[in-house]
Amino acid sequence: FAFRYSSTVEWFKQNPDGCVFLLSFLFLSSTYSWYTSFDKRIRLVINKSGIWSMKFQQLAWDSIDAFYFQRVSGRSSDYFLWIDTKVIGESVKMDISWLDKDVTEIAEAISKNSKDYSIRYSGIIPFEQ
Repeated sequence: FAFRYSSTVEWFKQNPDGCVFLLSFLFLSSTYSWYTSFDKRIRLVINKSGIWSMKFQQLAWDSIDAFYFQRVSGRSSDYFLWIDTKVIGESVKMDISWLDKDVTEIAEAISKNSKDYSIRYSGIIPFEQ
């Protein structure tokens, strides 16, 4: 398609709407890619107060019952942090795949900062379909 110049030019002349769609798609996808790769906002904070994330805001240590990680394997491995709250049936799922810290560092930070609370750690659980 793109390797034969004359047929490509003909296609663009015959399909102006397709050309607009294609260029819009390329522009939007490249803009999104640049935005996500250079977005340096803080996504997860673990401190003496609890766990803070952009999506869920503050979760205090006294409201957390347990936490574990879930590994979803595909072309690449994605990791999720699951936090079980003390409200029965309520859990929080955070995508930690793109953070600059790995699972062990996050688990150590949670254990270190929540040592005054009895929060259970269940390890890494593989995803089951």
